Amino acid sequence: MKNLATNRGVFIYIVFTALTLGIYPLYYIHRVSVELNETCDADHKKTAGLLAYILLTILTFGIYAIVWQCLAVDRMAKYCERYGLKPRLTVVSYLLWNLFGSMLFGLGPVIAMYKFLHMHNDINYDHNMLMIELEKSIKR
Repeated sequence: MKNLATNRGVFIYIVFTALTLGIYPLYYIHRVSVELNETCDADHKKTAGLLAYILLTILTFGIYAIVWQCLAVDRMAKYCERYGLKPRLTVVSYLLWNLFGSMLFGLGPVIAMYKFLHMHNDINYDHNMLMIELEKSIKR
């Protein structure tokens, strides 16, 4: 079993985005879709991958990107509720930080990304711990 990343942060996200001239967010979208499909497989849903994200975002003039992000936040929040974790974001709070938070000197989207990254870290950490416990129980 491979442990999922639990150390993603907004500062590194911003630095990598700048260094890769905007390509890192696409890589992160890919990682989110792969990792959510692994951690949230109990809900029998699928998070669309990078190719679908790019194509549908282009076809819908950017609207699908917002929909994809909201679906990812909702899926992570439901995972948190299912396993007794406190979700850092809901779809409504994510949209509010992104839309109205932009009026706070542009800090709203950064706060939304911070919360998104850390909720993703929380879910990955919880999933890693569950897999370790499962491995221990199988070895017994």
